[in-house]
Amino acid sequence: MKILYVGDSSKNGYSLYQYSILKKNFKETKLIDFKKINFFFSLINRLSWHINFSIFDHIIHFYLKNKINENYDLTYIHNEHVLGFKSINFLKKISKKTIFYCPDNPFKLRDNQRWYLLKPNLK
Repeated sequence: MKILYVGDSSKNGYSLYQYSILKKNFKETKLIDFKKINFFFSLINRLSWHINFSIFDHIIHFYLKNKINENYDLTYIHNEHVLGFKSINFLKKISKKTIFYCPDNPFKLRDNQRWYLLKPNLK
C-alpha cells in the first residue's frame, strides 16, 4: 500500500509518531513536511497564524504538482493548515482515499487566521 503522509516531522509532536507507525507497517510511505522544505515555506507557516492569504494555497499547490508524480492508495494529512481548495483537490486526485486528522478545533478563534484556508474545504 502506497501512502503519502503530509504532516510535521518534528520530534516534539504526535505527527512524527504517527508517521513512524505508518512507515513501520507500510514500507512505501512518503513524508512531506512543508515546514522543512526551505526558508520560504517555513515563513509561510509562521505567517499563516496571523494572516492567511489564498496565495499560500497557490504556492503549496504548485509545489505539490511539481514534487508528486505518482498515485497513492492513501493520503494522510495531519493537522496542516496551509492547504486550501486547490491543494486539497490535487491530493484527492492522486489518491484513492484522503484522510485529514485534526486534533485541534479549527472553529475556535484562539488560533487567529490559522484555519482560514482550510475551514471552507473540510467537507
